[in-house]
Amino acid sequence: MPGSALLRALVGGALLSATVLGSAPAWGQPAEPEGDLPAPEEEEEEDEALGGEPLPEEAPLVVTTHGPGPPRSPSQTAQGRDVLNPIPGSTGSDLLAAVPGAFVTQHGGEGKAHQIFFRGFDAVHGQDLEIAVGGVPVNEVSHIHGQGYADLHFVIPEVVERIDTLPGAFDPSQGDFAIAGSLRYTLGLPHEGITLSQTVGSFAKRRLFAAYRPVGQPSGTFLAVDLSSSEGYGEAREAERVATLGQVLVPFTARTSGRLLVGVYGGRFSSPGALPEEDVRLGLVDRLGSYDPGQGGRSQRVMALAELRHERPDDELMVAPYVIGRRLALDFDFTGFLVDPIAGDATIQRQDSLTVGLKSRYAHSLPILSDQDRLGGGIDVRQDFITQQHHPRRGDAPPLVDAGVRATDVGAYADLSIRPIPRVMVRGGMRFDALIYGVDDHLANESRAAHGFAVTPKVTVDVGLAPGLDALAAYGQGFRSPQARNLQDGEATPFARMNGWELGLRYDDRSVLRASLSGYVSLLDQDLVFNETRARNEEVPGTLRIGGATNLELRPQPWLLANLSGSLTRATLRGSNARFDAGDLVPFVPQLVMRSLVSATPSLTRVDGHELSALAGLGTSYLHRRPLPYGEIGSDIFLVDLQAGLRLDGVLLRFDVDNLLDRPWNDAEFVYASSFDPAAPASLIPRRHFTAGSPRRFLATLVLEL
Repeated sequence: MPGSALLRALVGGALLSATVLGSAPAWGQPAEPEGDLPAPEEEEEEDEALGGEPLPEEAPLVVTTHGPGPPRSPSQTAQGRDVLNPIPGSTGSDLLAAVPGAFVTQHGGEGKAHQIFFRGFDAVHGQDLEIAVGGVPVNEVSHIHGQGYADLHFVIPEVVERIDTLPGAFDPSQGDFAIAGSLRYTLGLPHEGITLSQTVGSFAKRRLFAAYRPVGQPSGTFLAVDLSSSEGYGEAREAERVATLGQVLVPFTARTSGRLLVGVYGGRFSSPGALPEEDVRLGLVDRLGSYDPGQGGRSQRVMALAELRHERPDDELMVAPYVIGRRLALDFDFTGFLVDPIAGDATIQRQDSLTVGLKSRYAHSLPILSDQDRLGGGIDVRQDFITQQHHPRRGDAPPLVDAGVRATDVGAYADLSIRPIPRVMVRGGMRFDALIYGVDDHLANESRAAHGFAVTPKVTVDVGLAPGLDALAAYGQGFRSPQARNLQDGEATPFARMNGWELGLRYDDRSVLRASLSGYVSLLDQDLVFNETRARNEEVPGTLRIGGATNLELRPQPWLLANLSGSLTRATLRGSNARFDAGDLVPFVPQLVMRSLVSATPSLTRVDGHELSALAGLGTSYLHRRPLPYGEIGSDIFLVDLQAGLRLDGVLLRFDVDNLLDRPWNDAEFVYASSFDPAAPASLIPRRHFTAGSPRRFLATLVLEL
């Protein structure tokens, strides 16, 4: 994978931009005016060719700020740095604690993709959430470990400027995996110059962060490096990783800009695996121990995106090709010696993939019923080349999977926004996706091909009831692509299709209070539930989710923020199979998720002319009634996190305490049969298993902004 070449190109572009560029807008990136930009003759000629006016000499650069746009549902949110900064953690997944209705766990070790719960969905490692970072898709199609696998360890929290959350599938730009919704990360570094930080803490945690933003450049131009290591809070939990993210915004003319994003990531980690609850209770193994410390994995990622954007008063065009290289190896053991009493049941999964794609969008002002009406659309193209294996770690048992996959997704959508009468806006459109698969099954010595089409309509009606208060009703269809290697030759691709409805209220006074309250229904014609014995997600009958969500954000002072959010959902199966009956609760889907956050950054005094300010934050997370197979209910999770610090101009000393109350909690819980003693007779009776969550953890961070 061409990581070093891409990185050299990025660094060269950053150094060049530091000397000759001002600031520029870019797709999805807020830009800041940092001065004037001279307009050479070459740029005048290019702008005229594109239909614009030539730039007068020494003309000021017009900068446009791009946000998430009008909401498509009552519960859509955009969380900026003021909400993200108080969140403790060192990965992009940790920041999801700021997303209303979301809860993340990490039962596979610090390096495997997090398990994400969101608004009544167990999205596992990403199967029900479409995720993009800086415009680059994160979900991996037909992944060996789980459909939609989305590893966010490459995301450096300090350069995340905003997370836009689009619950449901109400926006025509949402494609594959947008069942529970979409998460879109916008990148940017707030401080000009050099930023250095060092974190040390419990369990030999060490983290070094270094970043550079050229003076006079917008926040979207930066280069950042993250080095992290930890011995973990128990046996077989060691981890280390290195991540690099860099981005350059390039203004070509007053209306045309470019953006280059490059990322390189590598990590390795150990995993303790799940433990039988009964064995821990009997003292056969420590709660933070492991029956098989050989579990773990390695993960690598290289990505690049080059974007071109052109804007005029009445229209805008964006084109962004990208490339992603991924490699993942996982070694895990769920059942011990249940299946193979001699060699054991531990298996190894490997996947290598190369993804090449393009995202494009065009929008044009089109007065139909009002001068605010707008017509847009886009084309998304993605091609994945995948090789994957799954085989036993020991013994002579044959491999379980040995295949090559070619997956093509061509999507196109139209999006119309009209205002038929004052205070009423209707937004909606249609999306079309064609998915084509080719599978080389080396075990069966055969090749198979399949294809399918998904047509998904979306519509939102927004009614302004009073200044700042809107009522919204939304309907949308979403889809999830299938696991390619399970398809038969010539089969019409069996998508999982979702119909979703949402109705609610939004209030935003643009200064002190933002609030939303909504109810939603999601209907899937088929679903996926994790099967512990086979260590994969398997198809189950359709499911129904009925729930509600709320989000309250209060800013009584510029330096004070309070946020309370939650979602309540009942998820049930609509049909029966060998494992479940109609009406059963969908396993692993928590029924209640709540999150609260209070943070303050008051100015205290001045010391020798320098401002001294404080930083304080208190967050709570609560997960209630997590159904398990065989009618059991998992234990609740209640966590309290604390943050405190002092800032003197460009020097910040911060202390974080995770799990302040030191409550024992289970990161994940399962019910299945296992046998971890090869000398004892194996039992096929299912029993409770768990992976332990982290005990109390202390972290100290020193930040220098130079």
